Amino acid sequence: SESQSTGWRAVLRADRTGHGADRDGGLGVAPGEDSDAKSGHSGRSIACATFSGAAREYKLDHLRFMVWESVEAARIVYVDSLFLTVSAESAKSVAEYCAKMGNTFCLNLSAPFLCRYFYDRVLTLLPYTDFLMGSEAEFLALAEHRHEEWAGDIDAVASWLGRLPRADGDQGKRRHIVVTCGKEPAIVAATWRGYGVKVQRYPVPPVKSSRYVGKDGAGDIFAGGFLYGLLRGSDIDGCVQMALHAAQAAVQRVGPQLHLKDKPPA
Repeated sequence: SESQSTGWRAVLRADRTGHGADRDGGLGVAPGEDSDAKSGHSGRSIACATFSGAAREYKLDHLRFMVWESVEAARIVYVDSLFLTVSAESAKSVAEYCAKMGNTFCLNLSAPFLCRYFYDRVLTLLPYTDFLMGSEAEFLALAEHRHEEWAGDIDAVASWLGRLPRADGDQGKRRHIVVTCGKEPAIVAATWRGYGVKVQRYPVPPVKSSRYVGKDGAGDIFAGGFLYGLLRGSDIDGCVQMALHAAQAAVQRVGPQLHLKDKPPA
């Protein structure tokens, strides 16, 4: 149904053969499109929609005039920090709107280099962020700028980020810090009833070495599983379990596509 739909927003570029990226798959439309610049990637793979050569061309006007209706209709918005290198003002506009309307805003740190070189842009969005996701390496990279003794302790870093003030001033609404740690337990930190920050750990389901293929894309699929849980109205425990289930399936195959049989138990 419309209330359960998911959409994507991107800038598409013609590839070297002159074709744009595919729009199939039932996702939302209204991408920005410009045939003057090249994506830097040939072929008709999903990379045509995500290669940074295309992402660099995103314009704030596209958000305002082509996408804003979808922003208003969404109750959960997810932003990848790579987008902050292109149009940080677009991301902030969406984050501010979510905070104002009481919608859920999720941010993924995406890569350690983004946390190091775009630290200020990431921190600018945190007051509006309900769920901050990323790997342990990304969170530790973000904390390097603090130059504190605790900056190398992932629990302390997660607690610091969880305690940062919210833009809406709502003391009853918590920010959840979601950290993946490879095969070690995943971490979720959030303020706890006014008594500091509660840090919880969730064991990672084991994968037989004979079935392990690679971890490429596992973090993104973890985030996708977590968002699936949010869309279903699951609690934090349920969201993390769905995320771990999706990541477990992802590391056992080549490519990011999952199948119906990978769906977690109800």
